[in-house]
Amino acid sequence: MKKIKTITSYVLFVLAASILAGLAFTIPSWYIWNTIVAYKFNLPTLTLWEAFLILLMIRFIIPQTTINKTNK
Repeated sequence: MKKIKTITSYVLFVLAASILAGLAFTIPSWYIWNTIVAYKFNLPTLTLWEAFLILLMIRFIIPQTTINKTNK
């Protein structure tokens, strides 16, 4: 019974952390788009869900890699 509570609390923690991380990255771009870009260029506004999916798509298309160059 104690093991089930531990696993459940771990799963809930990971789920909550994932949701908070998604919101932390999505809300600034969503806010900037809807308040500045859409108004300035007369473009449609985005919902929070659309902004999240756009950022996710960009992340998959353009992955961020770290390249270490050493001088020899």
